[in-house]
Amino acid sequence: MQVGSSRAVLSSGDRWATHVHPVVTDWRSSAVMSVEAAGTVLGLGRSASYEAVRRGDIPAIKIGRRLLVPTAHLRALIGEVDR
Repeated sequence: MQVGSSRAVLSSGDRWATHVHPVVTDWRSSAVMSVEAAGTVLGLGRSASYEAVRRGDIPAIKIGRRLLVPTAHLRALIGEVDR
């Protein structure tokens, strides 16, 4: 899985805020992905993705301090069948 980033720069007065959104390509080749990347695949924003994990709508595992979404579970969630 390759995850890059696209930057959206927003101006608010004299301050500039940079928000990084994951750009996900070839996510099916990895065993796990970040919650944000999984949300991007599902068309969700960062907060909605973490809220879906909290509710149990997106299955995730915790390794140390990281929450990761198993790709197999994400594929099942969107109705893809393993080939």
